[in-house]
Amino acid sequence: MTCQRIDAVLFSSNEDERLEIFVLGHDNQIYHKYQLNSEEWSNWASLGGVYLRGGPSVVKAADGRLVLFARGVDRAIWYKAQTSPNSATWTSWQSLGGRFASSPVALLSAENFLHVFAVAQDRTLLHKFQFDNITSAQPDWSTWQSLGGSLTSLPSAVLDSEGLVHVFAGGPDRALWHKGQVGENQPRSVRWADWKSLGGVLSSGPRVPGITNSVGLLEVVVRASDKAYWQKFQVPNHLGFVPIALIIEFLGLIGNALVESSRLALL
Repeated sequence: MTCQRIDAVLFSSNEDERLEIFVLGHDNQIYHKYQLNSEEWSNWASLGGVYLRGGPSVVKAADGRLVLFARGVDRAIWYKAQTSPNSATWTSWQSLGGRFASSPVALLSAENFLHVFAVAQDRTLLHKFQFDNITSAQPDWSTWQSLGGSLTSLPSAVLDSEGLVHVFAGGPDRALWHKGQVGENQPRSVRWADWKSLGGVLSSGPRVPGITNSVGLLEVVVRASDKAYWQKFQVPNHLGFVPIALIIEFLGLIGNALVESSRLALL
């Protein structure tokens, strides 16, 4: 199960499938609560630290531990992890550095490395990722690398059915923008494509389900300026490509209780 966000509440599942919930409290500390069994829950407990609004991001690492990322009052990205899968104890907070205008978004790649994305103070998207350390069993972290762009919302990142990373975000023109990895055969490598506008007039940041749809293609949901939810999705064509299809109305005129307006995560 991937982590999911509902407004200010974030939840994920442990390796033994017990749910765990994370929230940012009024005192700007992150609190968590987890299932003890199918009927009982733990008490709320603080994970320490003081963090800025926008909330944390949680991802399950390759070894089954939950890893929590958040933006500190120093505007750097910080993280901590369970000491072992399913554990109620956590490591101390460690800084990944940088100065950011948004909360982080994290995912686990097809190569079982953690990737973190956040909006820099100049509104470009920065990316940091793990890679193999030949002298240690633990992976190293890269430096922060710019993916360009001009973002006005919290990004949403997801893996496609081929294991490539895609990022969606709102732009200064209020359109939905997309940037994705592209696999190349000669030489065998992965590169990032240019940012591409997918159109629309957004009033919230995009949300992408943590899994592809029933035919292995990506879908993205946004709240538009008419306050309706709209969906955009990939479709196959006769050339074998999978472009993002035209936006279609998704849920009609409804309030904003179901989808967090990720503009609030930007200062």
